[in-house]
Amino acid sequence: MKNLIGYFTVSVALSGCIFVPKDVTYYDERCQVYAKKSTLESSNLLAFGSCGSDFSCGAALASAGLVSAASLVVSGSISLIENTVYWIEKEKDCLAEPKLKRLPTKEPKVQTHDPLDSISIKEGA
Repeated sequence: MKNLIGYFTVSVALSGCIFVPKDVTYYDERCQVYAKKSTLESSNLLAFGSCGSDFSCGAALASAGLVSAASLVVSGSISLIENTVYWIEKEKDCLAEPKLKRLPTKEPKVQTHDPLDSISIKEGA
């Protein structure tokens, strides 16, 4: 039993694959500024060697899968928040025209048409 707990602890601490957010700087032609974006990078930390039994190999692989999925969710959330902040900063410093045009502040003149204006009534008919 101690061997199983040891394998589980080692595999959780050093899972096979984890995801890490990485910042990348690039030049945006439209805004004429250098901007950042966050990407996810995967790293393979541990290669599984020989196992004592089928059960210990299965437990090690299952725990490695859980750690990989958890690191993807956490790192993906961090990357999403960072990209939102970077996008706001880039749009603030952008020298180009905004992509979405603002609506005019003046109200347009509305022409109404009364259908009774086109009807002529003849007297004495």
